[in-house]
Amino acid sequence: MKCKICKSGTSDFGKATLMGKHVASYRSCGNCGFIFASEPYWLPEAYSSAITCTDMGTVSRTESCSLATKAVIDLFYHSATSFLDYGAGYGMFVRRMRDLGYNFSAYDTHCLNMLGTGARERWRRRAERTTRKPLLLCRRIEHKLCQRLSWLRARAG
Repeated sequence: MKCKICKSGTSDFGKATLMGKHVASYRSCGNCGFIFASEPYWLPEAYSSAITCTDMGTVSRTESCSLATKAVIDLFYHSATSFLDYGAGYGMFVRRMRDLGYNFSAYDTHCLNMLGTGARERWRRRAERTTRKPLLLCRRIEHKLCQRLSWLRARAG
C-alpha cells in the first residue's frame, strides 16, 4: 500500500482494537514517517455520535484543555472579548470556559450542542459587529493527535 502523503511504499506498523471490537491495521511510511490505518472501515460508526460510551476521558480532557487554553488566552489574547469553539460537540469545553469567566460560544454542525447552547445566532451577530479576529479552537484535531501519540508511546513501552 502506498503512503497517502508522499506515495512511497509502506510497511506494517501494528494492530489495535478500536471501540472494543474493530481490529485496525496500521501502516508506516519509511520515507516521511506518516502512520495511517490501512482500511478505516469503522469511521462511520466511530463518528455517529460526538461522545461514545468507550470514551472515558471526556471530562478530564475538558479540564486539562480548559486550563491550557486559559493560559494561552491570558498570555496572548487578553484583549479579545469573545471566543469560538469550532467543532464543539456537546459544548462541555465551552461550558467550562464560561465557568472560568470567558465569553465562549460553541459551533458544531454535526452534533447537538447541549451544554453551550444558543451560540450560532449569537456568534453570527457578534461577528457582524466586530472586526477583531477571534481565537478559534479546533480541539478535535488536538484530541486525535493526542490519541495517536498516546498509542505510539504505549507501543514504544
